[in-house]
Amino acid sequence: MDFAVGDVVVLKSGGPRMTIAALEDDEAVCVWVEKNRTFRERFELVILKKYAAGGPISVRTIRG
Repeated sequence: MDFAVGDVVVLKSGGPRMTIAALEDDEAVCVWVEKNRTFRERFELVILKKYAAGGPISVRTIRG
């Protein structure tokens, strides 16, 4: 799978959404925030997958 800086990813085993800050060889440097603390860690690409949001959001106007 191709990753790029700025992609939002998660561990294949689950966990928080993380943003790829840098790519180095077969690893990604990821950052994420939990309880107002910023974390930065290096992960092997084989254990990451791109985060897939639930799809497009539709907006409807309700008239009363």
